[in-house]
Amino acid sequence: MVGVSDGSFPFLPRFASPSESVLRARIEEAGEKYGFRLASLRILHPFQAAPVVVVQTERDRDAFVGDVAAIVQALNPWATAGGDRGPSYEGFVFEARDVDGAFVRSTRTAGSRWAASGRRIRACTRIRTPP
Repeated sequence: MVGVSDGSFPFLPRFASPSESVLRARIEEAGEKYGFRLASLRILHPFQAAPVVVVQTERDRDAFVGDVAAIVQALNPWATAGGDRGPSYEGFVFEARDVDGAFVRSTRTAGSRWAASGRRIRACTRIRTPP
């Protein structure tokens, strides 16, 4: 199979991949603004950094889901690295939980977001309601 590399589908794109300390600072700042705390952070490295961020909130689920697009943008903003412009990280998973468990998940790598509340998340490409 012959590959194609162009502006839309470059081979081995480079990502800014900010350090863990930068990401933790972004999480803390967004947490203060949107009412959550970090529950866990794991940074996978398929090729470059791909954080899995899990947060805990006491906010109303519908209200929180309405802020997910802004939260993800604050944690994984677009950046330029090595001439490539795109998200800061190769992959990015954001999950929010409350006392009843996970209720929203945003996955940049798969381009999908779902919310237990059934409310549409702004700027999403597909909604899957969890079983």
